[in-house]
Amino acid sequence: MPPRDFLGEFEHIVLLALLRLGDDAYGVTVRREIESRIDRDVSLGAVYATLDRLQSTGTVRNPPLESCHRISRGWGCLYLLGEH
Repeated sequence: MPPRDFLGEFEHIVLLALLRLGDDAYGVTVRREIESRIDRDVSLGAVYATLDRLQSTGTVRNPPLESCHRISRGWGCLYLLGEH
């Protein structure tokens, strides 16, 4: 499938959650933020799959672990490119 030049609805929702959470943005907190905002159940798998897609396109990335002040499972301290 050719790469898309646009983001889907859920990708937008995940990005908004990342922006809102800042340094507290990791898989579980992203899911909680989304669920509280859109009043809909969201699977953690869907969040991680979306974070994976966003990372593969360079939209988000994980900083080096030594720059994280909170280290959690895998997606600790996610942030948008250009933010730091």
